Order: sequence, then structure tokens, then C-alpha cells
Amino acid sequence: MKKFIDVKVTLWNRYYFNEGADINKLTELVRENGIDEVIDDELGFNCSEILFDTMEEMTPDENGGNSTIEIYVDDNSVWNNEIIIDKTN
Repeated sequence: MKKFIDVKVTLWNRYYFNEGADINKLTELVRENGIDEVIDDELGFNCSEILFDTMEEMTPDENGGNSTIEIYVDDNSVWNNEIIIDKTN
């Protein structure tokens, strides 16, 4: 029998760029199109690292009411902390 608990967390990811990268251009690309636009060698992208020391657990409120802790037995959910919103009122 397989038992486990999944916990949703937030982490920061750091993206490194070469010295010659144009930070103003990178800023504009991120602002307009999101982070995926700047992960490009031609823009000076070098590598990235996950900053594990920034890990924080999320609350259901921070996750749009969705669960952030889920307990499973044999891949079947037995409990979660999802916020149930009564939409009948």
C-alpha cells in the first residue's frame, strides 16, 4: 500500500544572463510576453537555478481556494484542504 502527502509550495527561480545582456530589453520582453520570451541564448541567457531556500508552503486562499495539501493512499485522494465555497447564498 502506497501512502503519501503532496504539499504545494512556492519557490523562486533565478535566471542568469551574460554581462552583455540588455536588461532594458529583457524587462520589456518579460513585461509584454512573460518569462519564457527571455530564455534565449541570443538574448544572453546563460542558465537558471531553483532557490530552494526560498521555499514556502501555500495556503488555499493563496491558491484560489484550491487545495495545497493532499493525502493519498494508492493514488486515491483521501483528504485535501480545499476551500469549499457555497455558491447557493
